[in-house]
Amino acid sequence: MSFRIAMSGVNAALIGLRTAANNIANANTAGFQPSRTEFAERIADGTGRGVRIAQITREDSLKEVDLAEQLLDMIKFSQQIEAQSVVMRTERENVESIMDAIDKRESR
Repeated sequence: MSFRIAMSGVNAALIGLRTAANNIANANTAGFQPSRTEFAERIADGTGRGVRIAQITREDSLKEVDLAEQLLDMIKFSQQIEAQSVVMRTERENVESIMDAIDKRESR
């Protein structure tokens, strides 16, 4: 289950990363309105099951893109992806250890 939860975090962070990159790429485009990715919990049976994109919103006004804010968002999303990959790698290693233990027990 933690693999699916971690994967939802990776997917959400990738969308956030893409949104920030789009804002930076279009910062000098006349009339461009930057977007913001909003996240929400994914819940099933009353239990948290990860993260989902609640919505991607556009700024209402013709606000300039804050490049520092967008770069910080990109760093944050990149760190979230890295953290989730550690969770997935650890789960894989745990499953492999359990399978090795079962194989050893069955070979006795």
